[in-house]
Amino acid sequence: MNRSHISSFLLSGTVAALFCFSSSCRKPDTKPAPVQMGHLYFHLHTDIGPVEADSGNVFPDANGRRFQLTYAQFYISAITIYSYSDNTPYVLPASTVILKVIDQEDYYVADVPAGNYGSLSFNVGLSPALNQLNPNIYASTSPLAGQSAPNAPMYWSTTQGYIFLNVQGLADTTAAHNGPVNYPFSYQIGSNSMLKNIHLPQQQFTILPGQITFVHQVCDYGNLLQGIPFVHSATPFNADSTIARQVANRIPSNFVNYEMATVQP
Repeated sequence: MNRSHISSFLLSGTVAALFCFSSSCRKPDTKPAPVQMGHLYFHLHTDIGPVEADSGNVFPDANGRRFQLTYAQFYISAITIYSYSDNTPYVLPASTVILKVIDQEDYYVADVPAGNYGSLSFNVGLSPALNQLNPNIYASTSPLAGQSAPNAPMYWSTTQGYIFLNVQGLADTTAAHNGPVNYPFSYQIGSNSMLKNIHLPQQQFTILPGQITFVHQVCDYGNLLQGIPFVHSATPFNADSTIARQVANRIPSNFVNYEMATVQP
């Protein structure tokens, strides 16, 4: 091969290599597009029947029995949201925990993929893995720190673990419901056997990219405590109490419900 042919061959090879690099021979970009995220919040009301009861005022339940709440708080964990189209679950990290207290309504949950969702579920209480941990390992600002004044304690001991639900107040215990509201009651629910799951019915809500979405819910202590004998609650009811089990068993169907369609402020 003479020198001119060699030069021609090298030139054509260089052009082909450049063409291959710049177009058809380049590997396709397989990197997935970034997932757009929105900010999920819970807006949780504290009610007795149809009335908001975080004011400390006296209100009746459906049977007319009057009481007021001093503390009304519980843990929310294992939060899952479900797509509206096919009910596919999106499970939030196990570390996503909320401590709902009586005088706070808005809680940041997590950033989640934007889209249309149809329902959500969560536990009232903590998983066995979290329940066995000591609150001393957490910062004082963590919901898992066990207690934070002026809220009520949410931890018993290393043997009993956390209190999942803590509700205290004063009640009228007269048969006619016309006496003074001055009898103290106190219910603390806990232990792994008391972990209860709430799965709310389908109601479409939309998570918009970069936007805040509130899911509004009502925590109805009128339903939760209806018919529970306040006069037998001189001491806290733990997991071994029959009364505690009656209260805990009402949680999935009688306690938390949607209040309204989700709004995006």
